[in-house]
Amino acid sequence: METYLKNKLGSLFDLEFDLLLYDVTSTYFEGQCNANSLAKHGHSRDHRGDCKQVCIGLVVTKDGIPLGYEVFAGNTHDSKTYQEIIRKMEEKYGKADRIWCSDRGMTSEANIEFLKQDGQLSVASCALNSKRPCTNPNFLLPGVGRIKSQNSRGAGLFDVKVEERDGRATITWSKKDSWRDWASLSEGCYLLRTNVMEWSAEELWRAYIQLTEAEAAFRIEKSDLKIP
Repeated sequence: METYLKNKLGSLFDLEFDLLLYDVTSTYFEGQCNANSLAKHGHSRDHRGDCKQVCIGLVVTKDGIPLGYEVFAGNTHDSKTYQEIIRKMEEKYGKADRIWCSDRGMTSEANIEFLKQDGQLSVASCALNSKRPCTNPNFLLPGVGRIKSQNSRGAGLFDVKVEERDGRATITWSKKDSWRDWASLSEGCYLLRTNVMEWSAEELWRAYIQLTEAEAAFRIEKSDLKIP
């Protein structure tokens, strides 16, 4: 079925299959799932480490058209799915000089060596003042800690103090301009690792950023279709 759809879509929309994008997500189950041998406890992207899950690997074209998928045991590390998904795609659609685009978690040294031996190429990413009264400062500290942990990327941009003042506990925070200046220079940058030598930096970036197409497909699966 997948091969038929791939060929049909390719002829209808003139799709190109020289660049394939691969990503992995997970979906969890409520219950024991004893009949499902793939249901395992593992790293939960849904923050449900208490539930068993499976991992789903999805391959899409650079236009965002799904090309194939595989279901893996829930405790499988992303990098362990890489070689298997490539072999599965080759079994279905034949070998070709394709470029595989993925996050850096996929590109272990073993996987890079596998791609080299198989003649494949890869592209991957390598990395105000306010007050709130309370009777005891110790009551505020856990809440401040939770907020900072939930917003870890932005927490360093603010100086937060919890202290007693005039018989009340107060929270004050202010912007740390020095940290913000440093962050503007050092954060928000990607390091791409690739063995595609003939592409420009802009072409490599445009290829990698297409991974958002795979992530959009996951959002459709897990949000629009109401799959947990």
